[in-house]
Amino acid sequence: MKPKPNLFIVGAPKCGTTTLHRILEQHPDICMSSFKEPHYFATDFDAPQYIRNERTYLNLFRQPDRKVVGESSPLYLYSDAAPHAIHKSNPDAKIIIAIRHPVDLVVSLHNALLANGKEDIKDLAEALELEQIRGQGKNLPRHCKPEIVVQYRTIARISERIRHYLEVFSPSQIFFCSLEELSKTPEQVLSEICNFLEIDNPNDDIVIDSFNSRKSVRSKFIQRMFVLTPFETKQRIKKLIPSPIIQFINQLNQSSKFDQVVDLETIEKLNLGFEQEVKALTELTGLCLTSTYQPSAAMQSK
Repeated sequence: MKPKPNLFIVGAPKCGTTTLHRILEQHPDICMSSFKEPHYFATDFDAPQYIRNERTYLNLFRQPDRKVVGESSPLYLYSDAAPHAIHKSNPDAKIIIAIRHPVDLVVSLHNALLANGKEDIKDLAEALELEQIRGQGKNLPRHCKPEIVVQYRTIARISERIRHYLEVFSPSQIFFCSLEELSKTPEQVLSEICNFLEIDNPNDDIVIDSFNSRKSVRSKFIQRMFVLTPFETKQRIKKLIPSPIIQFINQLNQSSKFDQVVDLETIEKLNLGFEQEVKALTELTGLCLTSTYQPSAAMQSK
């Protein structure tokens, strides 16, 4: 039996989990899964690309003898099943939770889902109005799996999900970082993570960059074929088409960075709605969160 993972980057989406994964996989003492976001332990969520077979899951870790064996699945944070399943698999597991200001998270997630074809409502305010009915399984984008990803305010309310993990794991087993810190001082974040994992910090040997710059897709068919298909199907495609060609096709299918303009009224409503959430996140994590989208002076004076 292969050693089981002992490091889990559990979220949140659009908070730097891809960058963390790509940075940590360069560390000589760390083996990160070859396939990001397997969501093996999130058994209460379903999507074609999620892995459910234990043998397939463990085979993702190509160097399981390393001191740290880890994976990144950002929806673990919202799964009721994942914390307990991870703890059952490895009670000593270390957890990394990346966060950002909830307003920025909502805007970034909506942009990303529009860009990759999982959201079909271009106006963020309209998409927010649909949250309740979408929560009932109605009016969902065709290729949106699991459905929780378009529950934008639910995704952005990270504090209650953090409390869920703190009920299962000791605070000493959980490391918090913010996307702002990761963007401004990545070397410092890496050093702190290495201390948290009790491994050396080979800073000079690791390329630190943002590995998930957002781009839109030209062909949704190619996106579904090479990205959103079940893992086993991807493996069969790789046997027919060499990985470098698949990567080249995916690169050709990406267009320039996609940003949707958000109206000021929506931003102000979000800022007001998330005031208590920001306070709760700061109290739980000790991190100071600032938003790119600040309320207008008129709104602040009310």
